[in-house]
Amino acid sequence: MAVQGGLMDGCLGTLEPGQKCLTCGNTSARCPGHFGHIELAEPVLHIAFIDSIHKLLTSTCRSCSRLKVPQEVLDKFSKFKKNSASYTVLSRKRIPEQILEKAKKSKECPHCGKPQYELIFT
Repeated sequence: MAVQGGLMDGCLGTLEPGQKCLTCGNTSARCPGHFGHIELAEPVLHIAFIDSIHKLLTSTCRSCSRLKVPQEVLDKFSKFKKNSASYTVLSRKRIPEQILEKAKKSKECPHCGKPQYELIFT
């Protein structure tokens, strides 16, 4: 039995062969299916993106949305990147990791000065 407003709501289409769709009135063979929207009580994160989301949220300011690293540090890494002799495949991966580590440790945004609080995923 489908629950109205749930995942298997009859307004989204039908899967049963003899049953008619509540939206278009067609059977499962002719009903194309219909888009729906479900309100969730809490945000749900895709398991494949949790690490990336956590890195981004901990390294950016909650107020101004900028990277929590002073501009001087970013300029230093930029100069290092322009020096092609010292910029290798290994450093290409290590530089963003170092920038994110510096950003995570920051307790105050260097750009807007707002305090940054610890992010906890539950």
